[in-house]
Amino acid sequence: MQADLLSLGLRPLVRGEMERIDLLALLLEREAGRSGILGPREMTRLWPRHLLESMTYELPLGSPPVAVVDIGSGGGLPGLVLAVRGYDVTVVEPRRSRAAFLDRAVDTLGLSCDVLRSRLERLEFASGTRFVARAVAPPARLLQMVGEACRGTFTIDTRVPPDYGGPGSEEMRLLPMPPLDRPGALVQFRQTGAGC
Repeated sequence: MQADLLSLGLRPLVRGEMERIDLLALLLEREAGRSGILGPREMTRLWPRHLLESMTYELPLGSPPVAVVDIGSGGGLPGLVLAVRGYDVTVVEPRRSRAAFLDRAVDTLGLSCDVLRSRLERLEFASGTRFVARAVAPPARLLQMVGEACRGTFTIDTRVPPDYGGPGSEEMRLLPMPPLDRPGALVQFRQTGAGC
C-alpha cells in the first residue's frame, strides 16, 4: 500500500488512516452487494481500482484540510477515503440504501463527515465550493449539474478516460498503471462568474 502511494506522489498512510482504510474495505466487502454499491467482481480489485484511485484525488486538492463535496458518493469513493486522509468532506448521495451505508460507515469509522441524501441539483452551495466526482456523469453533464447547485465560482475534479479531449479542462493528470489497474486521468474544471 505504502509503495503504491509513494509511486503516485502521495503521502504514506499513518497508523490511524491505515486502520480506517482497512475498516472501510471491510465495510464495503460486507455491504457492497446488499446495497448495490460495487459489483461482486470489484472486491478483488478494491485496492487498486477504488481505494487507491480515490486517494489520487488528493493530487489536485493539495494538503488537507480542504473542504470538498463528493457528488454521487455511492460507497464513499472518493469522499470517505478523503475524509480518512484529513479532508473536510460532505458526501451527496441520492439513493436511500447508499446514503444509509454512508451514514453507517461515517459512524463506524468515527469521521466528521456530513452525508446529504439528495440529488445535487436540489442543493445550494456557496461560490468557491470544491467538488469531486467519480463515475457520476460525463464532464459536460457534470458541469451542468454542479452549475445548478452552485451559482458562482466552483472547481470540480473528476476521473475521465485517458484520451479525454473535451473542452474546458484546466488541468489533467494521467493516472499510471500500475499501481492502478485501469487507465484514466483526473481532470479539473473551474467555472467562474454568476449563473454558472
